[in-house]
Amino acid sequence: MIKINSLNKFFNKGRSNEIHVINNISLELPEKGMVAIFGKSGCGKTTLLNVIGGLDNFHSGSVSIKGEKVSENTDVLRNKYIGYIFQNYNLQKEETCAKNVANALLLCGMTDKKEIDKRVEAALSSVDMEKYAKRTPDTLSGGQQQRIAIARAIVKNPQIILADEPTGNLDEANTVMIMDLLKEISKEHLVLLVTHEANLVDYYCDKVIELSDGKVISVRENQGANGFAGKDKNAIYLGEFDKKEIQSDNLSLEYYGEKTENPVKIKMINKEGKLYLKIETGDIQLLDNSSEIKIREGVFEEHKETEIKKEINILPLPNVNGEKTGRIFNLKNSIKSGYAEISKKQKKGNKTLKICMVLFGAVIVFMSAVLGTVIGDIIDVNKSYNHNTFYVKTNDNEKSQILMSALSDGNTGIDYISLYDKGGKPQGDVNISFDVGNFESFENSYYDNKLDTNVVLLNHKLALNLPLVSGKKSDLSDNEIIISTKAADMLLEKSSYGYIKEYEDLLGLISANLTINRTKMTIAGVVESKENVIYISDFTNASEYYSNYNMHVISEKNINYDVNEGETILIIRDDSINNLPKPGEVIKINGKELKVSEIYRYCDYDTFIKERGIQKKKAEEYFSSLMAELYPDISEDDENYKSRYDEIYNENYGKFFEYYYSEHEAYMEYMYLFSSDSYLLWAYFERDFDFAQAEFINETFYKVMKYKKQNGKLPTSEEIRYINLDSEYGKLAMYEYEFDVRNEYKKYESLSYVLDEKDYIAITKINGESHSSVLNGEGYFKENVYITQGNVYTVVHSSSVEETEKYLKANFEDADIITPEEIFREKISMNVEKIIENFIYIGVILLLMSLSMYFIMRSSLMLKVKEIGIYRAIGTSKKNVVFRFFVESLVVATFTVVVGYILSSAFIWACLGISSMLESVFFYPIWYALMVFGGLLALVAICGIIPSLLLLRKTPSQILAKYDI
Repeated sequence: MIKINSLNKFFNKGRSNEIHVINNISLELPEKGMVAIFGKSGCGKTTLLNVIGGLDNFHSGSVSIKGEKVSENTDVLRNKYIGYIFQNYNLQKEETCAKNVANALLLCGMTDKKEIDKRVEAALSSVDMEKYAKRTPDTLSGGQQQRIAIARAIVKNPQIILADEPTGNLDEANTVMIMDLLKEISKEHLVLLVTHEANLVDYYCDKVIELSDGKVISVRENQGANGFAGKDKNAIYLGEFDKKEIQSDNLSLEYYGEKTENPVKIKMINKEGKLYLKIETGDIQLLDNSSEIKIREGVFEEHKETEIKKEINILPLPNVNGEKTGRIFNLKNSIKSGYAEISKKQKKGNKTLKICMVLFGAVIVFMSAVLGTVIGDIIDVNKSYNHNTFYVKTNDNEKSQILMSALSDGNTGIDYISLYDKGGKPQGDVNISFDVGNFESFENSYYDNKLDTNVVLLNHKLALNLPLVSGKKSDLSDNEIIISTKAADMLLEKSSYGYIKEYEDLLGLISANLTINRTKMTIAGVVESKENVIYISDFTNASEYYSNYNMHVISEKNINYDVNEGETILIIRDDSINNLPKPGEVIKINGKELKVSEIYRYCDYDTFIKERGIQKKKAEEYFSSLMAELYPDISEDDENYKSRYDEIYNENYGKFFEYYYSEHEAYMEYMYLFSSDSYLLWAYFERDFDFAQAEFINETFYKVMKYKKQNGKLPTSEEIRYINLDSEYGKLAMYEYEFDVRNEYKKYESLSYVLDEKDYIAITKINGESHSSVLNGEGYFKENVYITQGNVYTVVHSSSVEETEKYLKANFEDADIITPEEIFREKISMNVEKIIENFIYIGVILLLMSLSMYFIMRSSLMLKVKEIGIYRAIGTSKKNVVFRFFVESLVVATFTVVVGYILSSAFIWACLGISSMLESVFFYPIWYALMVFGGLLALVAICGIIPSLLLLRKTPSQILAKYDI
């Protein structure tokens, strides 16, 4: 049945203390009978038995059972053919005797509970232990535990029983009983017995294999090995001693044994029927009916056939021929084991261990939340650019025209283009902020609160086909914008204000940094989109472009002045600018030809009327002419001339100002186009103020007009002295928000070109040649001097990223295309040092924490090494043991590490709920918390099974020998 061929095994192989523990052994063992492996301690008996049973490995040779090599499918063969009986019993102390026995059947793959119970009962009955089925092994004597171990070995009716010093820890009586059981089993099975007791070999074993120093020195047959009746050490056989008697009427004394050194003195007293005995000789032991020492007649007979009190019959139990290793541990009992581990009363050290695991969970959470800010940064970067937007370098008109053609081609995916307005290489989208109110602090200072997000500015029309979530998406003014749900979500994420929590709450918010036509932009609607987008009108987008780029171009809307399409008017604020184009001449702006229709120059009133051919008499000429008209007979030399002149001057003072400044209203309208004082003029024209004060306005003229309005006549020079013009700057302050003078100062350059709205929008779509004065602001005009803007990029929005990318790469050089992925990498690179630093911190802390958890779990495992060794020794697979400890680790983690996780998570969320400022300290959204939870459980599980995996690298015999706790 068992064939051993040239078997060799070493301890400390290759070292100076190498031991050849199995030295080239070859054997063939029969199918039944009791075979002894006999020899002195250290000769290799147990090692050979362990190798045969698959509990230990070997270096060379082979061991096969019925032609199947033990080394190739060890656990299956052990469960299929072998039952093992150990010197130390190797019973699980926390399981019942019945469960210990049943484990052998489970490992054979048996799952029928009724069949298992039937076999267990039969096996226990065979060894006379059925009444102890529900007891745990630690409540039994050594002999009883060994009988349970025998029941476990025979319950599957294996063909081979391996017994390693099965009576080594038993007294003589139990030794005989156990050996009798094994002898009976050997009648139909092979019992391979390891022992160093010669009498057991002689009395019980049919074949004896003697070892010495790892070698087989003899193999002999042992005839007539029918058993042994052991001498009871508590029995005294009277026939083995010399006998002397003393007889009298009332006394019969028998003395057994040799004479004592001193005479035996005995006094016996019978008083009132009660017998008193006094012995005055050395140590004595009194024997009565309760004494362990028994007196027997005759002598002990050493040799006689054993009379077994109860016949052992395991033949009714058919052999369990397990073709694969079964499982002792399933999910249910593994969870139960883990719960029992965590719920049972612990010693102080184990309680400390649990506290450490709770703290471990808390530390992992805090570490993840703090260092996870780098993940938040990456997510913010991922959110901060539009994944559907490309930037294409279009530094000439030809490239711009290619994109214009693609815009009208439905196969490119391109649905919107616009020149990039920030200058230099694009870094991604624009940041737009919105005012949410001003709040007064305890220090009586005001804080301007804003919400901001990164977006791409696209045209209103692209939002028309998107589902409306809130507000409106059509009939929008240039000052109204639509935002996508993704952009809205980013704003709401940053909102710590109770009144801004829903999409509807965003409606009406005013942009703090996007202003057009003197008015800030207002959110009018929210549409569903996964892109970071604000939808604005083309006119608004063009105004945003020109406000950021150094082009001296404005729209007719900015000055409320009509300009024909294809034409432009020039507004000049710098008197030093000369050689300007004349009306009718043609200039270029971004490749578009425009005819100069009019030129407006900053000037005073006198220049204004002169340039329009209006002749006005000066004050001296006006009053001299009036003097000559009224008093033609009085000459300048006449003594009455001066008095008459003063009289006419006084009476006609107001009339002169009304005459001379009759074009002043037209002059103010003219200056309103480009004056730096247009704030005051705006107040005069748009808000109907009584007057406006500016450097180009004649204050006396306004006094004259105010007097005439109040009195119905013009004032004299005397009357004008008493007219005061009240300052209305305080009233103007009421309208500062509506018309911000600070922005208005920036509206015009020294030279500006005013365009029709269509032309104004068109030249923000393409790049081309521009007249030099448009780009550099030098203010002179030279025929055929044109400049093309360098390093100009065009924003290209796509509804199909793959199609657009394919088209762009086919028509542009790779260096001219900035893809969304490149923008992401560029943005990440800005934070790369922080990202790398945080990942290093995460890695180091995670490593340290993992090592801590590993040693925590390892220390817990050390208490169960004997248990693991037993399970492996009886045939439990490594996979099943690892499964048990994996599940147990998760259960233990649930009641320890998870507690720390929950407490610390709740604390972090509470902190984040109190103050949004802590978002810079903690990154801990729900999805991230769930990831941390999963990672924490995985880490605990891994740290829980790694010690068991390392332990299971050893053979079952090595585990039991080295860690026999």
